[in-house]
Amino acid sequence: EYLINAFSPVKEMNEYGDSNPKKYNALVDLKLQFEDGEPKFFPSIEADEENSVQKTVNYWLERIFFIPSRIQRLSNTEESFGDVTKDDDLLDLKDKVEEILDLTIESRIQKLLGHFMYFGEFLWERDQKEYIESLYENDEYDELMPENKEESGENKFPLQRFDEEVRDYDKLFEEISQLPEVACYGWITLNTESIRHAISTQARKWRLGFLEHMEHEVSNTLNEFYDFCERMEKGLAQEVPKDDYPKLVEMMGYLMDIYERPEFTNEESFEPLKEIVNCLRKYDIKLPAETMTKLEEAVPTWKALLKQYYEVKDKLSVLQNAEIKKISNAESEFVKQADAYREQFLTLDMFSWDKGLEDSYPAIDEANANLIEQEKKLHDLKKKQKLFGLIQNQGSQITESRSNLQTLKKIWDIVGMVMSQLDDWKSIPFLEVKTDEIEDAVKKNTKLMKGIDKRAKRW
Repeated sequence: EYLINAFSPVKEMNEYGDSNPKKYNALVDLKLQFEDGEPKFFPSIEADEENSVQKTVNYWLERIFFIPSRIQRLSNTEESFGDVTKDDDLLDLKDKVEEILDLTIESRIQKLLGHFMYFGEFLWERDQKEYIESLYENDEYDELMPENKEESGENKFPLQRFDEEVRDYDKLFEEISQLPEVACYGWITLNTESIRHAISTQARKWRLGFLEHMEHEVSNTLNEFYDFCERMEKGLAQEVPKDDYPKLVEMMGYLMDIYERPEFTNEESFEPLKEIVNCLRKYDIKLPAETMTKLEEAVPTWKALLKQYYEVKDKLSVLQNAEIKKISNAESEFVKQADAYREQFLTLDMFSWDKGLEDSYPAIDEANANLIEQEKKLHDLKKKQKLFGLIQNQGSQITESRSNLQTLKKIWDIVGMVMSQLDDWKSIPFLEVKTDEIEDAVKKNTKLMKGIDKRAKRW
């Protein structure tokens, strides 16, 4: 009856229990703590674990039913009150205690644990660094217009996503604050103060992590910009002797670096940084005065560099035009060589079946080595053309040869595989031939051949 009276109040409670344990005669103190990266109960509520709550209650019941067996009857000292434990009413009371025990663990404590576990997805089950990186990958700007990012070279900061994350974690923190610090279910008191404090701290860290990343985005971007401007200013201040080609190339490199900066084509390129600053202000985050000064002076600094850029470009125009003529002549010579190479490439015997499987691979390796040399010449030409602001030669003859060589390699690979299969099938006794397996292999090979570039039929 004592246990029933202590256990019964839990039937009228939900998973949040009662926040005032003094109203009840609690027999067990249970704690829910965050340990080793996950919530854990002390003592355990796993029935098969040593010193679990279930085993403790079962021990009480065993002792209650054991005591009568040790009390001797006055009328007959050779008998005890052990037969009392077989009383139906007493057994019913035992069953009720066990029933309420299961109810408390499964429908109250486990359900409350579920409210704490809900936050795991956002706090301890994922890595914040990896998650922040995913914000860039999943940004709507990247999904809708990925080509814009590639062409501009900009890595657009997903401010909207970061702002949403900060607000979401503010809401999470509010939800965590609504969880109880203590939940009493009559006979057992569950203390959750430790885990609530732990996950509240985790929520603060995540929120702070997003804000710090936004701060670093502003400061790092500005530091990189000013380092770039300083390096360009020093580089462009150099004199270029008339016949000093390496120095001319160096100067053209500086001009190209400036031309390829996103600020060159976007006068409002610093606006995203100002938007981040304004967003941080919403959360009472103020950037250092030095950073704010850099942001204010960024546009004038860039305009001063642009002025130097155009001055140097005009100054180098004579030398640049002379070099452009040389590059144009070099391109004409390269086109002639590429045409001759292409014509010779298509006559190679590796395109002929008569070459045979064994001799085809050495021939392909030799062709690949020669093609690499041609690709290097194309790369060097394109590099010079880009440096001096010319349209880059795409080297269609060279790229087409590379595509042909790759396709040819695939064809000879398939030939080798088919011939190997045929040799294997020839060694199988007629009665052991499995036609289904042969048909499947033929279908696979046919599918592979259909996937080959159709232009290969000309070979």
